[in-house]
Order: sequence, then C-alpha cells, then structure tokens
Amino acid sequence: IFYVLVNITNLKALNIFNSKILCEPRTTLTLLEKNKGRLDSDYPSPRCCVDSGCFKSDKGRYAVLTTLRTDNYFIYLVNLYCSLKKSNPNVKLIVATVRGDLSGHVELAIRMLGDNVILIYWEEFIIPNKLHKRFELNWVKIRAWELIQYDAILMVDSDVVILDDISSLFHLPVHFACVLDEDKTLPRYSSLGSLQGGVILLRPCKQITEHMISILTSSTVLHFDEYHAEQDFLDWYFRYDRWTLPTKYNSIMHLLDENGLTSGGIKPVIVHNTRKSKNIYSFTINDIPKLVQCEGKIFFSY
Repeated sequence: IFYVLVNITNLKALNIFNSKILCEPRTTLTLLEKNKGRLDSDYPSPRCCVDSGCFKSDKGRYAVLTTLRTDNYFIYLVNLYCSLKKSNPNVKLIVATVRGDLSGHVELAIRMLGDNVILIYWEEFIIPNKLHKRFELNWVKIRAWELIQYDAILMVDSDVVILDDISSLFHLPVHFACVLDEDKTLPRYSSLGSLQGGVILLRPCKQITEHMISILTSSTVLHFDEYHAEQDFLDWYFRYDRWTLPTKYNSIMHLLDENGLTSGGIKPVIVHNTRKSKNIYSFTINDIPKLVQCEGKIFFSY
C-alpha cells in the first residue's frame, strides 16, 4: 500500500510540476516528451528537401557560417578565418550578428577580411537562460535556416579552426548532420547529451525556422533554460531525423592526444576550443591590419 501511495504522490507531483511550475497547459508538451525528443507524428516538421532529394535543387552554393555577438570573440573569428583561408580558400565565410552587438571598429575589421567574408545582420531572437546568460544569445542561430540563397551551410562556432578540406561535407545526401558530444557528460551541461552544436551541417529552409519559433513561443518547456539552450533544442528537434558526422569534424581540443589526434587516432579536420586558451592576448584597433592579414602572434593552435 505504501508503494502505491508513494507512486501516486509522485505522479501528482509530476503533473503539478508540468502544469503549474512550468505554466504549461496539460495539453502541451510534457517533461517525458521533452526528454524523449521530437516525434514527427506530434510535431511534424516542414521540409524543403530530404536527404538525397536535396541534390535536385542544389546549385553548388555553399558557405561556412558563424555568429559573433561580442567583440571579445573577434580574436577567435580571425583564427577561424585564417584557418579557412588556408584550408578552403574558395569557401565563403558568413559572419552573422545582431545590430548593436559589435563595436564599429570590429565591424570594419570583419569587412577588411575580404570579398570572401560576408557580414550579415539578423533579427534578434532570445530566450532567457538560467545556466549562463551568454547562452541566451545563441538562440539567434536558428535563423541559419533562413539563408535560402545557399544550398548547404556548415554552421560553426567562432572558436573552431578548420584545418583540412571540407568540400565533401556539402555533397553528403543529408538535410541535417552533426557530431555527437564527447565532452559534456554531466546533466548540468546537457539535458539530452547527444548533439554538439559547435559544428552543424544544414540545408536552409525558411519554414523550419518558422516552425521552430512557433514551437518555442508556445511551449516554455522547450526553452532548456537550465542547459545549453539552442543546442539542446536542436538535439530535441532533430533527434530522430539527423545524420551523424565523424568526430574528426568537431574534435574537442583538450581531448586530442599528445600527437594532436582524436580519440580514434585520426587527424582532425575541425578543432573546437571549448576550453578557452589561457594565452589569449588582447588587441586594439591598431592590431587589426596585421590580424586580418593572418600575421602576428597565433593565440590558438592545436
């Protein structure tokens, strides 16, 4: 009898938590559904193309995309730019920000990087985050699907370097692909613990952004405000509808071995500096001309 009473009590508590603490109607998403991932039967996602069908409209318009929401990460952006310029000189780099985020001299410096770098401005989309305030700024990444002038985009964090040819990624028969996380194992960092959001291959489709925003504005359960925000939401959204890339395309820097190889003994293509280097140096506007020419002190290498 005690066992039954305890479980009934727990069930009531869960229902109260779902309906009152989270301020969600009982007809909307529950915690169990949240942790399980999106079911297409319940939340059907629009698709502009699926897998190999995406090649029918593919015109070879590809780009690397990163977001920059603060001047502090400009130094990482320069390193990303320099690595891409060396390894994939013909691939465009799109730098997305929100007006007012960056100082005038940093915006000027981005434009000084050359014709292969494009600075764009996105409309803000933000959801408060309890774990770390900077994660609030990452929600704007879901606007990447709005860049329909491109056939495929490799969206990367600005603190990665691209060391080898990535052209084969754009020819994969996929509409969404990522590397699974090998770094964050504690629930504190990820509620689902699968997708590593630092490198994502996607096929733009404006309807997907609209669908995501519609879900997020109608269900606070999916804000993942105690975790990695948009990373966990994308994990939920594409959990059963994604392709997995090899670890070498998002190799966590501090997990590389003494020879700079991945846990599988493979040379990385993309290295992700999730734990920031201690020897990052400050820069002034006078340093920018050398930086954009990929000259001077290298602050991040593996």
